[in-house]
Amino acid sequence: MNPIYDYVQHLQVMFVIEKAIQSKSKRIGLRDSNLYELPKELFKCLDAEMLLLQMNKLKTIPDSIGDLKKLWLICLDNNDFDEFPVGLKQLSQLKALNLCNNPLKEISSNIRELKNLTTLWVNNCKLKNLPEEISMCELLDSFGARNNQITQLPNSIIKLHNLRWLTLEGNNLSFLPEEFDKLRALIHLNLNKNLFKSIPEVFIKMKELRFLYMEGNHITEFDEELLENMKHILKIYLAENPIEKIPPVQNIRFSNVIYPQLIYEQPEEHQSSNESDSSGNDWDSSMDSDEIEMMASSSESEEDEPEFEFDEFYPRLAKYFLTY
Repeated sequence: MNPIYDYVQHLQVMFVIEKAIQSKSKRIGLRDSNLYELPKELFKCLDAEMLLLQMNKLKTIPDSIGDLKKLWLICLDNNDFDEFPVGLKQLSQLKALNLCNNPLKEISSNIRELKNLTTLWVNNCKLKNLPEEISMCELLDSFGARNNQITQLPNSIIKLHNLRWLTLEGNNLSFLPEEFDKLRALIHLNLNKNLFKSIPEVFIKMKELRFLYMEGNHITEFDEELLENMKHILKIYLAENPIEKIPPVQNIRFSNVIYPQLIYEQPEEHQSSNESDSSGNDWDSSMDSDEIEMMASSSESEEDEPEFEFDEFYPRLAKYFLTY
């Protein structure tokens, strides 16, 4: 550790916070600021709506975060959280939370306090399960938990009636909860690289589902009868499965199934028909963990972070010189 570097980093953090207080900033960016804990001065930024804290060394979030009553988005990805930050339960108004790339072992029952949450990302953590209390986030629209060690979904997940985007790629799932079709709003479901041996029949009932990813599972059978009843799904991705027998080219019967050995002879008018669906290409590919970051950076409410103008803010920063 270089004490001079740490000192300069500390001054930069204080500058950003002082600037935010003065200008009543809605967006506060403290990415990669070598933070081990949040400065108490941060909780004076009462106009903050978006807080970007990714790529630091944070392990906890204090209850004082609750002083930021306007905060609706917080990025905590790439830190050192091995437990769900307890302080987050104070942010009942929070809408978007990114905890990706942390050594997080579980999401605590405190998630139930985040009743306004619409977007939750916990990709690339160490989760083995999800809490039943996830169902209390009733407004959840997008949920990503890819590349974890989840073996079973909680039965309560079927209560997320507003969920449209669910990404569970890279886990150890082999079955879905009963009545999974109660996720009536679901459009995009990514189950790539799990342990499924067959395509769950429940998808037949999920009439809003448009994009289904099941690549890299253990599916061995191309179930024609089952797939015939899934024509409402625009694309079903089945690559990298050990499917033993593929049907011959039969016009466009399974044109929505994407598999390397499956080739179609489609008339031109059919090729364009699926692409006119209102679900559109935006729903086709899974969002990455930085989507929440993009939400913040694309916001019109705040310009780029200010440059560190040391001379201008020297008087205000002087009070930290002896206290650091």
